[in-house]
This record gives sequence, structure tokens and C-alpha cells, in this order.
Amino acid sequence: MSNFQKKIKIQPPTKETLKKIEIQASLKNTKEVRIILVHDLNSIKKELDKNNLNTNPVYDCPMKLLEDKVDHEGEWSWGVERNWNNNKQSSEIISNFKRNYINKYWKDIYSEKYNSQNKPSRRKHIHYSVKKICFEAQKRLLEIALDDFHEIFRFRLTGKFRLYGFTCGDTFLVVWHDPEHKIYPIKD
Repeated sequence: MSNFQKKIKIQPPTKETLKKIEIQASLKNTKEVRIILVHDLNSIKKELDKNNLNTNPVYDCPMKLLEDKVDHEGEWSWGVERNWNNNKQSSEIISNFKRNYINKYWKDIYSEKYNSQNKPSRRKHIHYSVKKICFEAQKRLLEIALDDFHEIFRFRLTGKFRLYGFTCGDTFLVVWHDPEHKIYPIKD
């Protein structure tokens, strides 16, 4: 046996540990059913991610925007109101975003880059693990019953201004605006 080969002994799962998860995805222009066998419920998320069935948007589809889960209540501890309609500048930035991004194809959104000082260009809009956003935002997701997502997506709208939410297929579910870049803090 070479260094690159390993013998793996696989024990057949018992009826109690084997969970059969049937995932049906009906996306635009596709008919697809995938069956994934997992040994415990903790493996479901990994299998969904591995098969791109969890949070990845549909690249060849235009983005749809859903605003029924926007969190406009209260303010952040750093003094920013969550309701962007109460701030003229934030409201204008969000309006421009809607005008420019609704119906833009996800493949175009993901291909957008920006240049940072003395660094190579970076993707402008990205997913983060929810665990990487500030604790206050994680706690707020729990309070507003949006804690079942493992990744959050953010649009970079200006130098500091971000728009956070979740991707579900070709839909962006808007949750927060962040004009001060505090939800995902950067090191100075």
C-alpha cells in the first residue's frame, strides 16, 4: 500500500443512526432531486453546503429582493438606527442599490471587484459565517428569529456602507444596513 492509499473500514449504519434526507430543488430551468444519506443530523448542513443547496444563489438568474424580514426596530449600541428610512443618506444609498441591483444576474454580482489600498482586487459582495459578525448582531438574529442561517451575505455599497441579509436561491432577503461597517468589524 502506497502513502497515497489508505484502507478505510466502513461499518454499516444502524437503522437508528441512518437518516435519509431527500432534498428537492426546483430552480429555474432545472428539475433536480438529490438524495443524501447522512449518519446524524449534524451532517445535514455540511451535505447541503457541499451540494450547493443551502445558501448559494442561482448564478444564471436575476436577483430578487425580499424586504419582509428587514429589522427596523431600535438601534445598535454604536448609535445607528436600524431603520434606514429615518436617515436620508442611508435611504438614498439603499434606493440606488435597489435601482442598480434588482434583476442584475447573480453571476454579475459575484464577479464585481473593488481595489483596496496596496492590495489585489477583492470580491465586492460576499458571504460570511454568522459566527464572524459582531456578537450584538448574532444576538439580534436570535431575537428576530433569523438564527437558523449559518451564513450571512453582505453587499458592499460604499467604502463603509454595507447591506446584510441572506441568500435563498435567487432571492436576497434583506435584514440590516450598516453605514458604519460595525456588524462585521475590521481591524484598524
